[in-house]
Amino acid sequence: MTGVCFDMAERCGTAFNLMDSFASGVLGMLCVGHTPQEAFRELAGALSFISKHVGQEEDRDREGGGAEHTFRAVHTTIKYLADKLNASAAVMIAQAQREMVAE
Repeated sequence: MTGVCFDMAERCGTAFNLMDSFASGVLGMLCVGHTPQEAFRELAGALSFISKHVGQEEDRDREGGGAEHTFRAVHTTIKYLADKLNASAAVMIAQAQREMVAE
């Protein structure tokens, strides 16, 4: 499972947990980072991992495309939020650097 792990020393990463049982088909994810940006990057990476390694064909066949559409929408939204958070963090860092230079 390259790229999806929880680093106990750093206390960052992604952990998967079964919410009820395998029979219910619900999987939870806990993504932790030192900043909200890192946590969203972890979540986006975990969703990409699931999409790549588990796939979505089974969902489409089993549920008429509903689960595939929902997963894709969540995955797209999380990637968008991660990108936005990274961009706003970069702006905040640049602004702080300018303020430090001005002082």
